[in-house]
Amino acid sequence: MTALSLALTRTTLLTNSLKQTRTSTMNISTKELNHSILINLMIRQQPILLLSSFNLLLFVATSLISFDNKRSYFRLRIIQLKNWSAKDQITLIVNRENILHDTFTQLLEHKNYISNFSIIFEGEEGVDEGGLTREFYRLLSKEIFNPDYCMFVKVSDKGTDYHINPLSRIDPDHLECFRLIGLITAKCLFDGYYLDAHFTRPLYKIIVGKTLTPSDSQFIDEQYYTNLQQLLDNSIENLGLELYFNIDIVEFDQIKTTELIPNGNNIPVTDDNKLEYVNLLCEFKCLRGIKEQVTAFMKGFNSLIPRFLISIFDEMEIELLICGLPDISIDDLQAHTIYSNYVKEDKTIIHFWEVLREFDTNQVASFLQFVTGSGKVPLGGFKNLMGNNGIQYFTITKVDNVNRLPTAHTCFNQLELPSYESKEILKTKLLQAIMEGRDGFGFT
Repeated sequence: MTALSLALTRTTLLTNSLKQTRTSTMNISTKELNHSILINLMIRQQPILLLSSFNLLLFVATSLISFDNKRSYFRLRIIQLKNWSAKDQITLIVNRENILHDTFTQLLEHKNYISNFSIIFEGEEGVDEGGLTREFYRLLSKEIFNPDYCMFVKVSDKGTDYHINPLSRIDPDHLECFRLIGLITAKCLFDGYYLDAHFTRPLYKIIVGKTLTPSDSQFIDEQYYTNLQQLLDNSIENLGLELYFNIDIVEFDQIKTTELIPNGNNIPVTDDNKLEYVNLLCEFKCLRGIKEQVTAFMKGFNSLIPRFLISIFDEMEIELLICGLPDISIDDLQAHTIYSNYVKEDKTIIHFWEVLREFDTNQVASFLQFVTGSGKVPLGGFKNLMGNNGIQYFTITKVDNVNRLPTAHTCFNQLELPSYESKEILKTKLLQAIMEGRDGFGFT
């Protein structure tokens, strides 16, 4: 039996064992990680395997497939769609000062968006060989997230992530706008360009069809999440709170009370039911309060990119796909790292930085997402890395149990790292932790 045949046999056995449970909801074992390395090596050598023998792995064991290989499969499918359905180019004539209105108006005149855009900036010379389209998406990104339009709101004055604005309905046409924004996001992805802005983690999870968890609310409002955690950690009586199953929302200087469950205004929150209360609050914060806008956005997005195709990615990978890979300097990160119960000369710390330098670009980006909650490098470098209480350097903290995986606390940019016996073990454990960490954590 050839090496390729043997590997295919092993892959078939692995696929059969995973058909009932998606790997993204499982613990990743060392054996499965070794399978993953073998599988991804084969796919890199023969990408066509993802269109045949290995195709099922993308949907039943998606976290075993590397981001690079998923992206290759995605591009292959996009090429197929373009070959089957593409017509002449779609010419958009836009004014730089009115780019959002011009784009929306002209998109409404088309029904097939698979063809490439050809951009003409009004009053300017130049033939679009790709550069004008890239500039078009850059300018469009700025306008989509322009606070004057009330479509999106920045989640933090110091951050760069945007979430859907619950008050967008001030514009009677806001749902049609969100449909077109979803379409533009998909079109940018479809054609291999990038948006010059970042959505919140919950919105990326919605795009790829992953279930939201209570911890996702921290990516919208960190202080809100911290307050809810304190509510869970302390008794209602000791906190001196009188709460009911409702939520107060400020709308245009007026407070509106919305029930979280039927008759919620009359159901008090107790220590026995506060977990349910917190979960409902987080659900409202992440999704329920913007359900109509999300539905419109996804209608536009999925009109170009099918749900099954985008579901092969997780929320971290889709951010990299939409926004591009960050330019991460390991030297800069190392220069702005602090250690707790470690010193920089410790063997484990030396191994850690060696491992990080051995990672490819995608793995480094995934690591950054794992420990900080974001794939972005702060403006000005890691000396400006933000935490819950302002500037918070990346911190590596020593923990005793060498049988556990490294653990991240994104609110504090902290990595809890056991002192593993060897560099190889550290690398394996860190990769496992990054893969498992994509699922997030809920309140318990």
